Amino acid sequence: MNGTGDGNLSLIGRLADLVGPVNCRTDAELVTEFTTDWTSRHHGPVAAVVLPGSRFETEAVIALCRDLGVAIVAQGGNTGLVGAS
Repeated sequence: MNGTGDGNLSLIGRLADLVGPVNCRTDAELVTEFTTDWTSRHHGPVAAVVLPGSRFETEAVIALCRDLGVAIVAQGGNTGLVGAS
């Protein structure tokens, strides 16, 4: 999820309701590992990092974002060269 506007606050709350507050991270220190590539050259701002714990939570997060017109970016394990993606 990209952006940091006030409209994201209610979205973040709804996402936290779906996956639990500990799995909906907004603190800069907690999201850095997800927003910085392994070379530390590429960074991306996000409103939140959401970590669903099951297929059902993943489906619910995707459905909510779809219904609200919010773009999401799925991320793997940062094991490849992400700078070109």
